[in-house]
Amino acid sequence: MRNTAIASIVFTVLAMSPSWAGAVRLKELATVHGARPNHLIGYGIVVGLNGTGDDRQVLFTVQSVSAMLSRMGLRVEPSRLVLKNVAAVSVTAELPAFVKSGTRIDVRVASIGNAKSIKGGVLLATPLKGVDGKVYALAQGPIQVDARPGDRKAVLTSGMVVGGALVEREVPVCLGENGEISLALRRPDFTTAARVAHAINESLGQKLATPTTPGEVEVVVPRDMRDGRVVEFISMLEGVEIVPDLPARVVINPKTGTVVVGPGVTIATAAVSHAGVLVKIQGSPKMRYLGGATLSDVVDALNALGVGPQDLAAIFRALKSAGVLNAELVIR
Repeated sequence: MRNTAIASIVFTVLAMSPSWAGAVRLKELATVHGARPNHLIGYGIVVGLNGTGDDRQVLFTVQSVSAMLSRMGLRVEPSRLVLKNVAAVSVTAELPAFVKSGTRIDVRVASIGNAKSIKGGVLLATPLKGVDGKVYALAQGPIQVDARPGDRKAVLTSGMVVGGALVEREVPVCLGENGEISLALRRPDFTTAARVAHAINESLGQKLATPTTPGEVEVVVPRDMRDGRVVEFISMLEGVEIVPDLPARVVINPKTGTVVVGPGVTIATAAVSHAGVLVKIQGSPKMRYLGGATLSDVVDALNALGVGPQDLAAIFRALKSAGVLNAELVIR
């Protein structure tokens, strides 16, 4: 246990300059508008379970089986069905951009009734629809549940059908329509959007990119690349390097004691007394990294004194409340 006497720590904390952030490819910062995956969903029936399926209390499972048998020419009253080896499930998948008909994609299956397990079951043919209500894929196949023998905490009511869906319809994507493409930033930011446009223009040697919003940059496709060379042009853009403007942020997970300090974080002179620990932080007139401590040094020293994750979060929360921690504080 930590000594109850007040332990004193004195730090000189210097700013972490945003310029430290390394250059990254545009490919990691933005996506081409329209070139995105689409979510699909469907309702299906899993059969072949070893007595672990839905019971008669799940009426929609009974009704679904009765309707399925009716479509096959067999008429069975729902009240006479006793189902133990069948389960109703939701079926979801992600349809990648530019995927062609005949391509196989993975699907995830999850019980929506009271089945105890869908392990060893087989998913019957299930249409997968997009938000527009159209069928884009058809799923079917044996379910794989990721569970080790004897693992009592394993989830047996969801699993995967690897390559279980066959794409039936393609999502049309028009690249370079009207001679322009739109880049969508994964993290909208005014400065980053301006830097993206500037880097593209510098790389191509002409003014083709314009930031329209913090999350969007419009790029004009050169005339000599509009006819059949749009993909080549986008490939060139993806390789352009940009230094993004990252927000000053400190993220703390009290459960694990993990602390992540982003660039641009500064902290003013302060003193914090908490749970028998006195923390004194002195600002430095020179904003240099070498020769002084960083905010991570404060964390390391507190950990060395035995300060627990909850206390660590409380200290940083107090620094933020006092206005001396110049960064967004995120406690997860």
